[in-house]
Amino acid sequence: MQSKDFDGFTVNIFLDEDNEWLAHFVELPHISAFAATPDEAVKELKLAWKLTKEAQISG
Repeated sequence: MQSKDFDGFTVNIFLDEDNEWLAHFVELPHISAFAATPDEAVKELKLAWKLTKEAQISG
């Protein structure tokens, strides 16, 4: 999945061994989010990405 919400980065979504959905950037695997559903994982990843960008700007 690629989305304008993620500045062109590719997002990988999969069910992990703990039966939680993990969404992460293929190019930046250290930025990730877990949730009960794929949609919630993407929503949480959007928040993580927003906070990461804000930290980079203010840091």
